[in-house]
Amino acid sequence: MPYRKELPIGAALAPDRRRRTMLLQVFGGLAVGLALAATGQYVVQRRAQHRLEEPLRLEGIRWAGSMGETYPFTLRIGSVSEGQVEGTMDWPGWGTTHVRGTLRNDVLDLVDDAVLSGNVPIGDKKHLIVRPSTLDGTDKNGSVPMHATRVSL
Repeated sequence: MPYRKELPIGAALAPDRRRRTMLLQVFGGLAVGLALAATGQYVVQRRAQHRLEEPLRLEGIRWAGSMGETYPFTLRIGSVSEGQVEGTMDWPGWGTTHVRGTLRNDVLDLVDDAVLSGNVPIGDKKHLIVRPSTLDGTDKNGSVPMHATRVSL
């Protein structure tokens, strides 16, 4: 029988197979590194997004704006509790209404539910997007644009 020389494990592999194994290890390591980096980036983005999704604090804020281009108003947010909002809307020359609605994330939906003074129609739905210094949306059940700017804390 011919003498067989023992070879180290890596030497027993053909050169192209050793190269392939080494490439798999290198690219496998890179893939794991990229996956970890992407996961870290995702966590950072979610934390930043969570900070943006903190509940808006609207209680006591006054907004001045107009419905359409001809009807000025002042909205005062009186209370916000568990997403339920109450306040008043002053319509110069028309009167004052009590408004009630909901706040979900940055969407404020309000309805005039009572006349406090003057002769003002009630029951109109207002759909507004709340930003730190502005409100934008619609009144009259979506048919008339509304815009307001934050006036006070």
